[in-house]
Amino acid sequence: MAAEEQRGLSYQTLNLIAGLLAMLGFLALWPVSPIALLPEPIAEAIHAGRWVLLIGGVFAQVWLLSVRVRHNRRSWLQAQADAAAAPGAVRDAAAQSGVKGLKVDWSPLNSGGANFQTQQLSACAEQGWVVAPTWRFVLLCSLFGAIGGPLGLGIAFAELDKGAKALIPLLMGLMFIGISWALVRFAAPRKCFDRRVGWYWQGREGLTDQQRHALQERGKAAPLHEIRAVQVLAELVTDSEAPSYNSYELNLVLQSGQRLNVMDHGKRDVLVADAERLARWFDVPLLMR
Repeated sequence: MAAEEQRGLSYQTLNLIAGLLAMLGFLALWPVSPIALLPEPIAEAIHAGRWVLLIGGVFAQVWLLSVRVRHNRRSWLQAQADAAAAPGAVRDAAAQSGVKGLKVDWSPLNSGGANFQTQQLSACAEQGWVVAPTWRFVLLCSLFGAIGGPLGLGIAFAELDKGAKALIPLLMGLMFIGISWALVRFAAPRKCFDRRVGWYWQGREGLTDQQRHALQERGKAAPLHEIRAVQVLAELVTDSEAPSYNSYELNLVLQSGQRLNVMDHGKRDVLVADAERLARWFDVPLLMR
């Protein structure tokens, strides 16, 4: 897992560098841009090599994407071969396993995931627990707004005298800021366990009973007394966005058989420790695959 995470982070770093080079080349094409704020020798060098930076950065991103796709395909083929080689009895047992007569589904509940820790479980006084984004995840998401936002707004400000030409960079800057906000808000939403009110739900603290019941109808909340087990399972993630990696889910199993996802990230040891804490707190079994 450590090697997979390191490869994923290396890819992200190279992709970020390629993107920054392409962005510098693109900005240098504008007569007025934030490049002019850099020291004169650096600004002149960027301006002189603007086409090299732009084309080279784009080419590097395309090449990295092709490497990623080939790697994902190999991983997917290997996963299919491993699944086919597994004894049928083992696969059937995993699908039919249950808790006190309750069948538990072992298919991934939350598709995707991450190859690093995106969420953390924290004690909230004596009443329960809170799941919130990690600082690393917030920082990573904020890069979109921190880099793209000021650049777009800076170009728009410099182009104010040109009227409509300032609209495009303005919208781009606002778009980057909006993406950052949406990633933090929806990719790793806040979740609460509150023993005082007897509920688990996705969202901020202090919700009313009506709001919690509305979330329950959407599969995002449940009374604590309905939780029968805590489940941990692994998912091999293979897509076009990153090299393949294992992401680990922490799910709640309800007495109806329904599952609710609590966390999904790449730090197995941390997630298992959090699952053990919740299982002890609920006094229910911990199921792992």
